[in-house]
Amino acid sequence: MVRNWARQGRLDRRTIVVGADQNGETLVKALKVQEDSDICMLGVFDDRNDDRAMDTCGGSPKLGQGR
Repeated sequence: MVRNWARQGRLDRRTIVVGADQNGETLVKALKVQEDSDICMLGVFDDRNDDRAMDTCGGSPKLGQGR
């Protein structure tokens, strides 16, 4: 049963990163290159709407009021 759930993606760990800056991008990229990871990156939250926050962070969309 557990293997079946894993194949269906029901046991994936979903995560977000807070901060669409260089540190956030480094973290997102590090999580994405792990081949055997069960982490599903949902996006990056950042409510800043200025040059401190990127529109996309490591290929993940920026979410939040500052979009």
